[in-house]
Amino acid sequence: MSMRMSLIEVQVQVEADFAKALADLTSSLEHTPTAVQGSNDAVNDLPDMALVCSSSGVSKQRNALKLTGPFRSARLIYRAAEPEELEDQKFFTKVQQEPLSYQNANVRLSKPQSSKSGKDYLKFVAEEALIGVIICLPASEEGASHTPIGIIHLDKLAPHITHHRFAEIGLELVTAYQGQGYGSEAIRWVLQFAFLTAGLHRVEIRAVGYNPGAVRLYERLGFKREGLIRERLWFGGKWWDEVQLGMLENDWRALQEQETK
Repeated sequence: MSMRMSLIEVQVQVEADFAKALADLTSSLEHTPTAVQGSNDAVNDLPDMALVCSSSGVSKQRNALKLTGPFRSARLIYRAAEPEELEDQKFFTKVQQEPLSYQNANVRLSKPQSSKSGKDYLKFVAEEALIGVIICLPASEEGASHTPIGIIHLDKLAPHITHHRFAEIGLELVTAYQGQGYGSEAIRWVLQFAFLTAGLHRVEIRAVGYNPGAVRLYERLGFKREGLIRERLWFGGKWWDEVQLGMLENDWRALQEQETK
């Protein structure tokens, strides 16, 4: 069984255990609301959850536990990439053949991409990444298919260096869906997966100098600029820097605490 599948199975079990714990906690809150005041730290340590307290105790109206499923966020769904599915093959080829998207996410020689290139990328995301998913907008009606808008993955370390517990994010969005916050939302989701599910210590991401908007976005999300490799990349008749950014697990947890205050 692949590492990707075992992580998904573990996450499903975690969701089931968490749902039971949440039900027990909710029942306890209904019967002993004042007892929660002394255990806020333990409650706040639970993933994907925020407990809102008033000065006089826990307000029933505000006692809302914010919980989402393991493979979705506020506006998006993250599904497995299927190498044998024709629709996924077409989607990956489409992403590879969008010049703007390709150039911002890839430092390879910019040239027209073949359908084989799309299939190779699909195979990598589905089978070789630590986790690789297709980013989708939920279907507007029951029975309809979700709309794929992008791809996000965490690179898997080679077996002899997995003890270092870091990974790099790869992200591509269809051009029509850029600039709407979907990239930020997907990155936040994969960071949660990285630190809470995969047990990583740090996550890295890189940006090219000719895409300064990406650098600003990553810094807004909490990544720290850790290095700059001068004039490493040749593009458009000019040399460009490569910017390296990273986030530690402690950085991410501090951000979560700030957001729940």
